[in-house]
Amino acid sequence: MTGVGVIDSTPESSAIIINSILWDNFIWDSNSRSYIVSEISGPATVTYSNIQGGFTGTGNIDANPLFVTPGYWDDNGTPEDLEDDVWVDGDYHLQDASPCIDSGTAVSAPDEDIEGTPRPQGDGFDMGAYEFLVSPEPMITVTPADLDFGDVTVGDSSNPFEISISNDGTADLIVSGMTLYDTENCTLDVTGGSAPCGTLTPTISPNGNCTVAVTFHPQIATAMSGDLLINCNDPHSPSVDVSITGTGIEAEPPPAPITPTGGGGGGCSIVRVKMSIENTFAVVLLIIALLWLGIRRRRGK
Repeated sequence: MTGVGVIDSTPESSAIIINSILWDNFIWDSNSRSYIVSEISGPATVTYSNIQGGFTGTGNIDANPLFVTPGYWDDNGTPEDLEDDVWVDGDYHLQDASPCIDSGTAVSAPDEDIEGTPRPQGDGFDMGAYEFLVSPEPMITVTPADLDFGDVTVGDSSNPFEISISNDGTADLIVSGMTLYDTENCTLDVTGGSAPCGTLTPTISPNGNCTVAVTFHPQIATAMSGDLLINCNDPHSPSVDVSITGTGIEAEPPPAPITPTGGGGGGCSIVRVKMSIENTFAVVLLIIALLWLGIRRRRGK
């Protein structure tokens, strides 16, 4: 075997490797007349690194790093002649599914990557020279996830229930529409709630929110089940469905009136007496007349 690995150290020294990726590095094996993988030659302390073929150390992994475009040797159509091979540079940024993302350590890690990008960008430091940049994305959250109006009398309306649409992402959340699937028994109000959306297609800034309100007004006595569908540009949740339930019930009949009954046999009867203003005036006149007659009789004695 001739040649050494990409990392070579002598017995008198020991390489220290942290947050690195060593992958697809080869040396020429004269015995097999072929290239073989050789990442590290000699003593080394390796931690939190992705080493092809594996290497003992804390946090180390052995998995395809998923570079955007790995570099390669172009044999110029003459694979038997190594002298005319040309190296084609690759793009060693990480793809979003790379196992190297957030797998490094903050110990001895620089504050910036090789391009000056601040580190870390995610939950942890990345392995390799390039920190993975997370593209800004919106993230929709709708609360509550379901509405239950309970029992509501047919012909009446419930109190409005507020629905909050929040953006917990890092880019604008664009709502492309809201659809209420039972407009006969429910009403959607875009001006309702504590922070009205004001439209069926609001744009919500990161960490912002807006509200709508739903009212239940059953037309018949039956259980109702419907939905409010909210469509948006969240790549992971492009539509959110809010379940709406409620039951229409018949109004209670009015109490039966009390019917007067005739007396007899020593029993009691209830008689309702209505006295109009005219009857009251007649009684007053009668009293005045009786008093006047009484006065005249006294004078005539």
